[in-house]
Amino acid sequence: MIRIGFDARAASALGGIPTYVKALVPRVIQQHKSVVVYGASEIPAWKSVLPYTYKHPIYRIWYEQIAIVWALYRDRVDIFHGLRGVIPFLFSRIRIVTVHDLFIKDCPESFTWRTGLYNRFFLLPMYKVADHIIAVSEVTKRSLQTHLHVPEDRITVIPEAFDTSVFFKRKESQAYMNNWLKLHGIVKHEHENVILGFANVQAHKNMKDTLRMFEQICTVYNDTVLWLIVRPLPAHEMKLLREMVDNHRYVNKIILIEHVSDEDMSLLYSNADVFVFPSTHEGFGLPLLEAQACECPVVCSDIDIFHEVGGESPIFFPVGDITLFTQAVERVLFQEAYHIDRIVRGCQHV
Repeated sequence: MIRIGFDARAASALGGIPTYVKALVPRVIQQHKSVVVYGASEIPAWKSVLPYTYKHPIYRIWYEQIAIVWALYRDRVDIFHGLRGVIPFLFSRIRIVTVHDLFIKDCPESFTWRTGLYNRFFLLPMYKVADHIIAVSEVTKRSLQTHLHVPEDRITVIPEAFDTSVFFKRKESQAYMNNWLKLHGIVKHEHENVILGFANVQAHKNMKDTLRMFEQICTVYNDTVLWLIVRPLPAHEMKLLREMVDNHRYVNKIILIEHVSDEDMSLLYSNADVFVFPSTHEGFGLPLLEAQACECPVVCSDIDIFHEVGGESPIFFPVGDITLFTQAVERVLFQEAYHIDRIVRGCQHV
């Protein structure tokens, strides 16, 4: 029987790639008994080997290019699948890699100089030597062909999908919701309009435009609040994030929500009036579909990947155009027929 090895180190984190890993690995284990999982020892059911503890960039390179190669041969793995975009150069059997995006080329300003060096000398060459690449979107496939000249026959596009058992319109009682919100430090008033988004200081996430849009909304509509989901961030990024929020004119109307599970996200989508997604670049953009599945209208930037993922069901605005961003959010919040129409379109699309 063919033996498959997975690099599942991302499973312990939160975000797009961890979601992909945690959805894919258990399903393959159910269908194919000869599977070895590496680097995800915090999930006992996977019987993961070769624990991964990231402490230093040199350790990361050692793990990816030396330790895991030794383990792959030891475990007699026939096919290695790098789920977070990494494969070992010295493994001579079949190597498959999932590429979630090509931000390295599309928005290099999002990376530190150290990460940039790693990407240039390790990550990009990996894509060129992989036996096959899974791209999560047509946009990523085009980037691989444009920037790295990867032949089309070495790329297969397999779109991501949201978990239908988690993301759906939640209809818990109001008392339940109020208690849940209080546990997360949120007090929601009866007639408040809720804008939901993500808090991130990385350039391509474009949170500054969300804050500018919210300021314009609040100057006219006082009964509006902004809920920002905070994924785990390095200390220096968290400091920058809090400074951005603390310096906002309507800081008392902005709520940062931390330690959010997928089930929590479903509740937040279900109780928000609009979800905003102003990124300048994304590898896929799964939250767009998650929000629509929870009957929350989406206002997002007019970029190729969001058209591929969302079709024409979101409300698009040009990147950087705060006026049109604000107008789109206002229409969803304050024109009831338009709000309902966008919910229906989103449900039909997902």
